[in-house]
Amino acid sequence: MQPTRTPSRALLKGYGLRQIHPSRTPPAPAPHEPNSTLASTTVRSQRPRIKPSVALVILEVLKEQDRPTEILEDENPTHTLPRRLGLSGVVDAQIRRYREDAKGKRKLGDDELNDLFALVLRRPDASRIFFLAGARILGEDLKPPALSRLAPRALKMRRAKREVKRTFHRLFGRKMGAFAPGGFVLEGAGLFFFQTDPRGHACNFVTSLCEGVLRRHFGRSARVSHALCQSRGDSTCRWVGDPAGGAPSPESTKDEGGTS
Repeated sequence: MQPTRTPSRALLKGYGLRQIHPSRTPPAPAPHEPNSTLASTTVRSQRPRIKPSVALVILEVLKEQDRPTEILEDENPTHTLPRRLGLSGVVDAQIRRYREDAKGKRKLGDDELNDLFALVLRRPDASRIFFLAGARILGEDLKPPALSRLAPRALKMRRAKREVKRTFHRLFGRKMGAFAPGGFVLEGAGLFFFQTDPRGHACNFVTSLCEGVLRRHFGRSARVSHALCQSRGDSTCRWVGDPAGGAPSPESTKDEGGTS
């Protein structure tokens, strides 16, 4: 089997970026790692446990955002627009690598995804990239589960919350906060997203993922807002869902700053 190729340091240096390393055998974990709770989500594991599809969708969205709306005949945008990172050979190589990692069921470490987040956070449209990536990770199918329309509201809410929890655990290999009883209220302190980005842009990934799940169960009018955020000085991050669609989202406001 051929070794995994990584982008050259020279290419990455041109963008002022550190090299994004491939998955590697990590050092032995600490003797004790507490279970994930609202507080212990701050623990960063050296064990690769993040699905490469997370990094893949982020880079695919970044590439789409950098693609010009109009291309002249016979124009090669990778040559005419070389400073657009999404159109560079570096990103193409990483996308191919993450696709191979996904086929091989290999996982990424926290540090590798942290490096990728840092790449996105250098951009003024970081909030939108994270929001679009969170929505894309669910796929295009927002059709409700079978017989969902006939289910009582409380049952649909339980199913939506369970799907969110399972999706985060499947993608990141850990819990991401916890739900309060009753309505759709997800809360967590020191989450991976805040650790990686104290300014709050990356939290939009959670917002859009939760909104996509809520829409699957309650319809396309459902909305999720980021009511509290540690980046704004709150003690915790909190996402509140409204199945009726009363809460705004970054997608509708097109916020280019921090979280909504």
